[in-house]
Amino acid sequence: MNNLSPEAALLINHVFKSLCGAKPSWRGGFKTNDDVNAYKEALALTFMENGITTQDEVHKGLAEARRNDNPFMPSTGEFLKWCQPDKTTSRPEHKLLICENKEPATEEEREQAHKILKDLRDSL
Repeated sequence: MNNLSPEAALLINHVFKSLCGAKPSWRGGFKTNDDVNAYKEALALTFMENGITTQDEVHKGLAEARRNDNPFMPSTGEFLKWCQPDKTTSRPEHKLLICENKEPATEEEREQAHKILKDLRDSL
């Protein structure tokens, strides 16, 4: 974690402490400080590679960690899933796109749909 910004290192340390605080037994899975540091580095890489950039995303993941009944520390991939926004709330206009046609849309149809949605958003 030496090449992280001080803010990023603080965030990763906060996430790790919060996960351990949520379930004290999770800390027991790490035998050495090297194990702890390896997990933190993997968590930092997971955030960077997958665009986890907001505190809301991290807080969502931590809230799920507190709800989760798994007795083991989540993998970085599992924590990533917990952080990601719900698709239905991030793009509510997708709920309007119900169609019975099972054939995939053509490029032209997709462009037209995007234009319609853009015009709709702009008119609101």
